Amino acid sequence: MRTALASILVGAALVLGACGSGSTTTTGGASTGTSTSATSATSTTASTANTTTSTSSSDGTGTSSTGSATTASNGNALIARHSQFRTTTPSGFISKPATEANVELRVSRANAGGHITVLTVFRGVAHEDLHALAARALGNLASFPTFLPKPQKISALQSTQVDGQPALYFDYRFPGRKPIERRQVFVIDGEWKYEISDSAAPAQFAASLTALQELISSWRWQ
Repeated sequence: MRTALASILVGAALVLGACGSGSTTTTGGASTGTSTSATSATSTTASTANTTTSTSSSDGTGTSSTGSATTASNGNALIARHSQFRTTTPSGFISKPATEANVELRVSRANAGGHITVLTVFRGVAHEDLHALAARALGNLASFPTFLPKPQKISALQSTQVDGQPALYFDYRFPGRKPIERRQVFVIDGEWKYEISDSAAPAQFAASLTALQELISSWRWQ
């Protein structure tokens, strides 16, 4: 549950960290500064994300938790941190270096109103099959920490593909003063599991899904 919760909290902190009007600094993908319009729940989310992702190397990635992701870009081309897949940057997005050991790549786009849409790809060792992986992540939403708002509008698991590999995804809303819509896509290739995460404000979620589809459509396993 640790890794799934970490990815939820990191996505929330990244999007919410851009919504405040105060000064905000970013460390390890989570907002750690002060935002005058952010709620206490947002601050707690960011703090928890920092704490949780600092242990992400225990997921079996075999990488250090220090330093930034070496995601390479060549025009619109993106190569994953460990070079196991490549894709292209969705229109209007830029590649964002990530310090978390389990992040393969991250791209983001600034939107009107100070909101940021964030697409992140996480990697870890696959210890279960695809359906068990996605079902467990979906079930984790029901046991979300009591000090944070409970996820809402949780969809059922749905099928898709990532460069020929079967994949599963679900959507949900992270509520609060600054709500976030989220889609999590799960796929397994060889010994590795990947979570492709799309986090956006509700008003930008439909557009973010188009960007997510661009990222997945151009995905090629190496």
